[in-house]
Amino acid sequence: LDSLGVVEMHAGRFEEAEVLLAEAIASWKRVEGPEHLLVQRGLTNLAQLRKEQGRYEDSLAILEELLVIQERSLGPEHPAVTRTLQNMAVAYSSMGRFEAARDAFERVLMRNRLLLGPLHPKTAISQINLAQVREEMGDVAGAIDELEEAVALLEQGIGEEDPRLMRGLCNLAGALLMAGDVAGAAARYERALALAERLLGSEHPDVAIVRTGLAQAYMARGDDALARVQLERAVAIHEQTQGAEHPRLVSTLLLLADVALSQERVTDSIALAELAVRLGETTDARPADLAKANFMLAMARWSVEPEPAVDLALEAREELRRTEGDHWGLLEDLDQWLATHARGPAAEPLDSPRASAPAVG
Repeated sequence: LDSLGVVEMHAGRFEEAEVLLAEAIASWKRVEGPEHLLVQRGLTNLAQLRKEQGRYEDSLAILEELLVIQERSLGPEHPAVTRTLQNMAVAYSSMGRFEAARDAFERVLMRNRLLLGPLHPKTAISQINLAQVREEMGDVAGAIDELEEAVALLEQGIGEEDPRLMRGLCNLAGALLMAGDVAGAAARYERALALAERLLGSEHPDVAIVRTGLAQAYMARGDDALARVQLERAVAIHEQTQGAEHPRLVSTLLLLADVALSQERVTDSIALAELAVRLGETTDARPADLAKANFMLAMARWSVEPEPAVDLALEAREELRRTEGDHWGLLEDLDQWLATHARGPAAEPLDSPRASAPAVG
């Protein structure tokens, strides 16, 4: 049942997977006991299913239960404990709880360096994950240094035929883009996309993530037409593989709304931003992404409904100030936009929306 559930999960048939995995866990608990290795395997797979569904709170609750079982039954130094800590850190990061994610990733990196050595691919992946969280918390320069070192280790250790190198390149590209190195970011995203399609296939969810990052690089250099192609393909892949209600769609929809607004397709921009807001409110999307969605909707609506748009931007600013993480860049954009648009449409024509658009990661 467990193996069938994993197959259903990888095929995107989440409801069928949930039934099979739950039945497998219940059966193993009855026959083998509540802390048996088979039960632990089932809980790991169920947590992964919740993550794939975008139900990060549920995934984290399962992983916390699993960690207690593993530390008690296997011991705190067992490799399975490291894997669960890694999965917990990913869940924290997906929820925007970056301090908790950083602490968990630091524990994973320390354990991997001690148990596997500094040159092991898993150690490099741990370093990449920690760097990504530090980037979210504002240490972009430090993140780039760590990411470049980790990618070099992966190139030496696993070569071009492993998806982990692709993911490392994407993380490095994102940090370079945040630092303003648009050409460097685009080059690494393009290399990552070629790797992803060759190793995973053109319809894999990770391909959609790479396409979204590449679109951001194209937007940064002013090529909205190419960006739109990448984003629309990314949305199609996400909807096909993970469903139309997945939190990952929020950031991609916001970028599409941004492109539409820059191309003066205001109606399209409003529709896309409204969909992003709805998904942000009804799924486990990060609070910061919901604030970005409301800001994007405010910019899209301003030319047709200026007063409600300003109110929405004010709400987004307050929500962002309450959200964990380093959002100074977006807060600055919000403040600048409010300073020039709060007086109404006569104050400043909306002729450069990109200058105030939210950066979506």
